[in-house]
Amino acid sequence: MAGAGEGSGFKPPYMAFQTFWRFIDELSGPGLPPVIDRSLMSSKSGTDQANLVTALRSFNLINDDNTVNATFNALVTASGEERKQLLRELVQTYYQPQLAVSAQNGTEQQLNDSFRNGYGIVGADTLRKSVTFFLHASREAGIALSQHFPNTRSGSGAPGQARAKARAKPRKKAPATPVVPPAPPPTANPAVNVRLQTGGTLQLLVDVNPITLVGEDREFFFKVLDLLTEYSAAHPQTPPAASAADGDDSGDDSEENTD
Repeated sequence: MAGAGEGSGFKPPYMAFQTFWRFIDELSGPGLPPVIDRSLMSSKSGTDQANLVTALRSFNLINDDNTVNATFNALVTASGEERKQLLRELVQTYYQPQLAVSAQNGTEQQLNDSFRNGYGIVGADTLRKSVTFFLHASREAGIALSQHFPNTRSGSGAPGQARAKARAKPRKKAPATPVVPPAPPPTANPAVNVRLQTGGTLQLLVDVNPITLVGEDREFFFKVLDLLTEYSAAHPQTPPAASAADGDDSGDDSEENTD
């Protein structure tokens, strides 16, 4: 492969590396056609399709007319360690400035500067994605990198150092509201009967729920009830004596009739 990197016109891909790497693997089954077009990428989004074509051109795997180069054919037909070796050669060819920073055990800032200054990358998001693609490609190829370079999460090609997920704090359960059983409904129209000493009965007919009474009404109600209760207690009721039945003379008075 011809040397590339800073000053060579190379445009580092800024897509997810796993999307790029899976596409290589997908082509290995049916075989590589002579031209790469979007009909081979129908399952991918429009953005991924455009990024894939750009990445393949950047690595000189296809020409400007999308015809396939020999390097691309070798990458697709290879498998296992052989494919990783070809990926390693791509990284070593096109990311020479970044690998030079890594060889000096450089920092993350130095790595970012090598992309920013070497390729004229301005946008923060484009820079982040370009660096992430390089990190994933290098580690997939088995290239040892500087210990100061950021870690990558496996699987998605997403950037950033792995962060421990914060554990959700258990919610405190609100104390259960005690269930107060409803008061039994009062007997409909209860009555209090008091038998007076001089005869007759005084009846108090209640048409109100005493539980709902408050203030002056409550005081008045229970005062009347207490008076009646006290009167009944002081004058216990005795059933009236049964009247003696008047005797009936069943016999007839005999009159002597004198002739």
